[in-house]
Order: sequence, then structure tokens, then C-alpha cells
Amino acid sequence: MQLKYLLPFLFTVSSFSLTLKEAQEIAIKNNPQLKAQKYSYLASKNDFYSQIAQRFGEIDLFWIYNQYKNQRVVGVSPDSTVVRDKQERFYGFQYKVRIFDGCQQLFLILAKKKQSYVEWVKYEKLISVLKSKVAEAFFNYLIFESRLKALREREKAVKELSDIVKNAYRLGKRSLVDYLQVRAELQGIRAKIATTKAKLKTAKEQLKTLLNVEKLPSLPTKVDIHPKYLNGKKLIAILISQNPDLKIFKQEKEVTNYHKRAALSAFSPKVDFIYRNYTHSYAGKKDHDWSYSLQITLPLIDFGRRFFKYHQAAAEDRKIKELLRETYNQILENFRSLIENLNAQLEVIKATKSRLKFAKEAYKVEKEKYLTGKGNIYDLLKAEALYFETLADYKASIYQWGILKAKLDYLLGY
Repeated sequence: MQLKYLLPFLFTVSSFSLTLKEAQEIAIKNNPQLKAQKYSYLASKNDFYSQIAQRFGEIDLFWIYNQYKNQRVVGVSPDSTVVRDKQERFYGFQYKVRIFDGCQQLFLILAKKKQSYVEWVKYEKLISVLKSKVAEAFFNYLIFESRLKALREREKAVKELSDIVKNAYRLGKRSLVDYLQVRAELQGIRAKIATTKAKLKTAKEQLKTLLNVEKLPSLPTKVDIHPKYLNGKKLIAILISQNPDLKIFKQEKEVTNYHKRAALSAFSPKVDFIYRNYTHSYAGKKDHDWSYSLQITLPLIDFGRRFFKYHQAAAEDRKIKELLRETYNQILENFRSLIENLNAQLEVIKATKSRLKFAKEAYKVEKEKYLTGKGNIYDLLKAEALYFETLADYKASIYQWGILKAKLDYLLGY
């Protein structure tokens, strides 16, 4: 039911030109920061696996050498003879695993698992940010491209008018002032073309940087966008559940909560199971034996180490909670503003389209009046400027809607 509200926009471009989707895919593939974040996720994931492995304990090889000053009892022979020696050795292997620690290891495992998911959400956020930046640069390029196209059409029209006025001046039907006014207008247009070309080149360089390529693929000169009305109330649920920043803080809140519970578990007793399989070497004899034991420990005094550790984790938990609240308010405010601006932009597009229609008609009338000798060059040039500027504004207003929609897509986690 909400699909029509979720589609960013529809595009119609030449099959030989780079589409917005293709540009975003190239940027995602080549972006170094995205690659670095992916490795950060893999590192966090392996940290999670390491924490799981710790839960299964550890098998160690050991070798113990004891040297005494005086001989002492180190063993008993099979005939019950007491054996004395200054040296003895123990070697073998032992398996040690923690049986109980107040669920501290469990909370640490859950914290590491959530932390790895946080890194993945950050990776997804960077993708959304990159897609939004590419879209903005893509539409900025199209805005300057459309303005340059309108200026060139305007240059062509004024040049044709210049030729007409020049011939009329030679025949004595028009004044020199008219001809000079048209020539001045033509030079002014060419200056604007040079300025717009520079801005267009800057927009291309920005897009090239985002795509991280040495040479830009062929870019379209226009893209057909079909702006639509957006219902903010139907998108609010998606915003809350899919917004990248909110997702990160929600997961980090769970991470800090697990760390706080793990820090609290440090106050509980620890129970370890230890199994040893070893050889005892003494006085030229070797005895093989095994043993197992349960070891219970409860630190009495650690000079506040566990206390401070818990309060550190609790402070981190409260910090993330406040940041989550602040981020939620900011995102909600940005979302409402974008929805209002997007829907207001529809009115701008509609008004500019109507203005373009009237400006075109006024330009046509003023041109006919001037050519028939009933008008003047000032009104004609004014009408001509209004028409071509409005033509550029109309295309730019549509692409501006696309820029705003790209920002909304980021907030919605697309």
C-alpha cells in the first residue's frame, strides 16, 4: 500500500548515458571509506567469535621445574619408600573452563554480537550517505546543464535577432541603438555561458570525486523526473524503524546495557573447572597422573576497580540514551521540514510551468510586434530574457525536487 510513497522517482534517460542508479553503484564499489568500514565490521565480527570461543575455556601445555635448596620428599616409590630430591618436574596439559560467573561471559558475548551489528549498520549508513551525495551531485550537474542549454538557446535566438536588426539598420529601418542594444545583450549572454560552464565543470568534478573514477562515463543531458505528493504520516513509521542514525543509537544502547550488566556480574563469585593430565619426574623416576578440581573465587578487596567499572558502563549507557533522544528529535524535525519542502516544491514547479507558458506567449507577441514595427527592442529583449530564464528555472525546480527527495531517502534508510 505504501509502495507509491516509497519510490524515489522515475527516470527516463538514454541507454548510452549513466543513470543515477549506475552512478550510485559505481560510487559504492569504489569508495575507500566504505571499504574501510566493511573491514571494521569484519574485525568486530571476529571479536564476537573470539568472545564465544572464550566461553569454551582453554587447553594449555605446561612444564613446571622446581629447584630446592635442600632435599625434600618429592615422591613415594611403589614399595612405599619415600623418595627425596632437590629437583622435580611436572609437564602435561590442562583444560580450564569457567562454569559460573554470574552470566558475565554471556552478557559480553551479547554485547560483542550487538557491536558487530552496529558496525554493519554503520556500513549501511555510509551507503545511504553516499547514495544521497551522488544523487545531489547528479542533480546539481543536471541543473547547470539545463541552465547552460537554455543560455545557448537564448544565445542562438539573440544572434538571429542581431542579424535581423543589423540588416534593418543597414536599410535604415532600425536605429543604431537597437543594434548596439542587441549586441550588448549577446555579449552578456556569452559571459553567463562562460560562468555556467565553470559551474558545470565544478559539478562534474564533484561527481567524479564521489564516483572515485579517473574519467566520468557519458552523462545524460536531461532526466525526466515525475514529482509526487508525499504523505509524511504514512512514512513516519519507516523513518523511526529504518533511519540509519536511529538504528545505530538503538543498537549502541543495547551494547552499553549489556556492558553494564556484565560489569555488575563481576561482583558475583567465579567457579572454574580445571582438569590436568601430567607426568611427574623426580629422582630418575616418572609417574603419570591426572586430576580435576573446582575452584571458587570471590575477590574481597580490589580497591574499587569493579565499582568504578560498573559506574563507567552505567554512564556510557545514560550517554547513549540522551544522544538517542536528541537524535530522534533532530531527525523528526528534519523529516517534517523535508516533507513540507518537497510538497511545497510541487507548487513551485506548477507555478514555474504556468509562468513559462505566459513568458513564451509574451516573447512571441513582443517578437511579432518588433518585426512589424509596432514594438521596441527593450520590451523584446526583456520578454526574451524572461522566457529563457523561466525555462531554465522550470527544469531546475524539478531537479531541485530530486535533490530534496534524495535527502529524504537517506532519512528513510533507502
